[in-house]
Amino acid sequence: MSPQTSILAATLAFIAALAVPLAMATAQDKPSLNRTGPEADRCASLHSYLYRYDIESASQRNTGGRFRADVALALCGRGDYDSGIRILEVELRNSRLPLLPAR
Repeated sequence: MSPQTSILAATLAFIAALAVPLAMATAQDKPSLNRTGPEADRCASLHSYLYRYDIESASQRNTGGRFRADVALALCGRGDYDSGIRILEVELRNSRLPLLPAR
């Protein structure tokens, strides 16, 4: 193996070693709901909507909205849909976003 091939192989191995943890960290950044049903769908859609239009903006990162939204999703995840959806709807109102219509 030539020195250039050896350097290229080492560089590729280094990049691959960095890519796996980075992909895992990105996947864990936004929580998800591992349930199905109409209430779970409503909770997941409100959470995604809130993340997309409010939490991801720079102005909302330090207000606690992300924490409250994630707590609401956790409540939905353990089956307490009423509490989780109520928290998400309050966060949407506080963000001055229109509520999504119930399906």
